[in-house]
Amino acid sequence: MNEDTRADSLGDFENYRISVTDGITRIRVLAVPGNDETLRMIRFLHDTNLYRRRLVDFREKTLPFSASDLIEFAAKGRALMRDRNRFALVIGDKTQRGPLEILAAYREQEGVSEVSVFEDDRAAVDWLSEPF
Repeated sequence: MNEDTRADSLGDFENYRISVTDGITRIRVLAVPGNDETLRMIRFLHDTNLYRRRLVDFREKTLPFSASDLIEFAAKGRALMRDRNRFALVIGDKTQRGPLEILAAYREQEGVSEVSVFEDDRAAVDWLSEPF
């Protein structure tokens, strides 16, 4: 799929920009999002069927969520996103790895969802592009 969608055309989010390029849904974190906006974004990805290959880019902002927030987000994603999917998290610095590994551990579902944390955007896109 070689579809390019303008970043500001998907969803109504203040702190996230969602676009689709080459079949990968890219979610850029532009500013510190609240829990309500994050849960709404998860619901949006489900409702629009844009969750099968997705990349969340935290390089511009430090992760603002607690471990309990991340576990809540993981539970919401697990409940909604039941089709086979891959979820790449791209970090800007190594201090974000630990909290996002928590999200990955709670979000993965054998045979349904694969989650991985990357420090390099290209590696994340390559992984997302592989067949699964």
